Amino acid sequence: MTENDIWAILKTTFEEALTAAGLTDVKYKRAYQPRQQGAIVGPALYCFKLTNHRYGWQSRKDEYNEADDDFDTSESRVIETTFQVSSEADEDPADTSLPTAFDIVEEVSSYLNTKSVRLQLKEQGLNIIRILDIRQPFFKNESDRFEQEPSFDFTISYQKATISKTPKVTEFESNTDRI
Repeated sequence: MTENDIWAILKTTFEEALTAAGLTDVKYKRAYQPRQQGAIVGPALYCFKLTNHRYGWQSRKDEYNEADDDFDTSESRVIETTFQVSSEADEDPADTSLPTAFDIVEEVSSYLNTKSVRLQLKEQGLNIIRILDIRQPFFKNESDRFEQEPSFDFTISYQKATISKTPKVTEFESNTDRI
């Protein structure tokens, strides 16, 4: 599974989460893009990768391939990847019907934690291991006003496999030598 495969699955999942919560005005964007896209106008949900951790020991399996007369060697390992999801939304104390940035993050984290989403992701090769606490830091925006940017981290695991060819042994010579 490639990084782009994972991003495609997550994009679909985040968009489904926003739709399920009735937050159709919220735009999803992958944070820290390679090209400058400009700021999103209106409420937004962002996600970026924090870490990629190889977990455990790599497994190896050799299978004889009669057609090629050699062995197919598959090596797989479990990867744990941690992502951070954050949100921004303009708040108007006079209009309490609008979702806050915290509301957006809370809805998405709750959606990711549902059994149906976990099973759906598992069918695609991703397992959500844990969703951590929602942080709610504040920063001063360009208008010199305090704005919140809540975020949470979640960790997924998946298998990464590599397949290579190993030629069969055609000759073996045994020697006993003195040391």
